[in-house]
Amino acid sequence: MEENGLAYRKLLASAASVPEVGALIDDVRERTAQRILAGLGATDDVPPAARAAVHGWLWFMDGAIADWLEHRDLERAELHALLLGTLVGALGAAGAQGLAPRV
Repeated sequence: MEENGLAYRKLLASAASVPEVGALIDDVRERTAQRILAGLGATDDVPPAARAAVHGWLWFMDGAIADWLEHRDLERAELHALLLGTLVGALGAAGAQGLAPRV
């Protein structure tokens, strides 16, 4: 994303207007959510709130990265900490603290 920031921002912007792009992004988000949940030790019966928290966090992540690419006023480590912290917060709010990564 960092090396192709403009292309990344255009991809996100075109998701609503180009059905194929939207479908591609949805597919990537779904697979990414499954990988995150599996990596956090979630079983096949993931609580709906935890699933929703991870999906919502992926949208947040896209927005935070787009902002970072535009402004570059955070260090990479600060962005990383922000993203992990919001994932922990989202899972905590979903009542899935046991799934949250340790920060």
